Amino acid sequence: MAPWTCFSPAMMVGQLQQRLARIREVVAPGSDLSDFLQEVIPKSATVIRRLREQCNRAGIYFDSHLPRSQQALSPSDFGLHNALRRADGRLAFLDFEYFGWDDPAKAIADVMYHPGTTLSTDLAQRYRSRVEAALAVSDPGLPIRLDLLLPAIGLMWCVMLLNEFLPERWARRALSDQTTGHSEAKARQLGKARHLFHRIAL
Repeated sequence: MAPWTCFSPAMMVGQLQQRLARIREVVAPGSDLSDFLQEVIPKSATVIRRLREQCNRAGIYFDSHLPRSQQALSPSDFGLHNALRRADGRLAFLDFEYFGWDDPAKAIADVMYHPGTTLSTDLAQRYRSRVEAALAVSDPGLPIRLDLLLPAIGLMWCVMLLNEFLPERWARRALSDQTTGHSEAKARQLGKARHLFHRIAL
């Protein structure tokens, strides 16, 4: 499940639309996935329209990339599944395959929404507050940007959870000889996507 980078609201919207279009290409009419997309697609259109409107009101240029001075290095695919506690109590962080520059607003949201972590609302807000406080001087617009982007980023994670339905995911499984339990895997990922969809403040 490859995460993505986000340097502008327009970039966020474009990637969400691309992923939705791809999953719509493979959905079977009348399936559980089809039923779920009937909720997600209109809600996504509403979130995108609202994001454009809110950016205009906040004075944030929809297409402008965040300056490098305000970008942050992010592991992107970070969840508790990628952290180990050493015998001496120190933490070790693993899997930096998608490490790189990103909007810290998205980096925060990735931790809040990552399906491998499932933070409680309280812990997610505590994490957000600590990072915002640490970046208050260098990036004073971060809290507003995060408020604006959170719904779209949450929807993006919902759609990424549906990657199991894509033929290319199945092809990779076949190459690695992991072709058992495909129906169960799809049902499990759809369940996770539904759960996250109903967690997001849309």
